[in-house]
Amino acid sequence: MKKYFIVLLFPLSLLAHLNIAVSYPYIGALTKSIGGEHIRTIILAKGEWDPHFIVPRPSLISKVRNADALIMNGGQLEIGWLPPLIKRASNPKTQANAKSFLNLSHHVDMILKPVEVDRAGGDIHPDGNPHFHLDPKNILVLAGVVKEFLISLDSGHSGVYKKNYENFVKDWEQKMVLWSEKMKNKKGLEVIQYHNNLAYFNKAYGLKNIGTIEPLPGIPPSSRHTIELI
Repeated sequence: MKKYFIVLLFPLSLLAHLNIAVSYPYIGALTKSIGGEHIRTIILAKGEWDPHFIVPRPSLISKVRNADALIMNGGQLEIGWLPPLIKRASNPKTQANAKSFLNLSHHVDMILKPVEVDRAGGDIHPDGNPHFHLDPKNILVLAGVVKEFLISLDSGHSGVYKKNYENFVKDWEQKMVLWSEKMKNKKGLEVIQYHNNLAYFNKAYGLKNIGTIEPLPGIPPSSRHTIELI
């Protein structure tokens, strides 16, 4: 008796995951929520690391080299560490001019843009404050951007990405109602930060920043400054 074997050929896009390298954990969580089982997120910087100062280790270079796409925060938050990684990885898919490269800062309205940029003013971001993800409303904007980005890379699963996006928005909007209720009686509260990374959060909930422990962005506090602040 003859035996016949039937081989089913599937498009590669239906079998493989997209390896999406992202600069920070919040981007990884957002991308995974939209991409689901069809993507694999590769987070370059750990949450407990200072987002401004990441050491471009060899292990990170290999992660960028093997990525199918790259999503960064932008606003020059990664300026000191991500460009060297991209250069040394030599991956055409993670170059700034590639369709598989996404700079999230290009899709939000950034605040606190300096009138002039002078190193005497500390570590100033010329494009504005880059910590925009700490306004919950901006997360909804970024979710839509990530959805369209994934569809542009993998149109075969566009329906999945759209559905995951809709579910994410529904859940996030419910959370925003709860957060607004919790923060309602905090409006006008005066706060002090170490670094002005909560500017968007403060604006969203009406908090008033009256000082930073850093005398200037990126500059460690002196004893004199700390005493004056106290």
